[in-house]
Amino acid sequence: MSVKEQKKNKEKQIQKKKYRTSIKNQLKKIDVYLEEGGRNEAELEKMVSEVRKALDKASQKKVIHKNRASDKKSWLDNKINNLKKEKILKR
Repeated sequence: MSVKEQKKNKEKQIQKKKYRTSIKNQLKKIDVYLEEGGRNEAELEKMVSEVRKALDKASQKKVIHKNRASDKKSWLDNKINNLKKEKILKR
């Protein structure tokens, strides 16, 4: 592998890491919000929409596979729907 290819690969690796850590941090933020007793549905929906947007963007740029992005979104939706069923969230 040439030096130029190695440099390009390293740059791509750094770019991909930014997307991955951003998604991971946003998911952690939602978990912390729920653990601390945050029950405002509007605020939670706003945070979820940001995560969904980040997942879509990462899958478009081929940082993560599109199926993995859809699995994460589905997991997040199920988590929120379970909270709504248990009547934990307030509108």
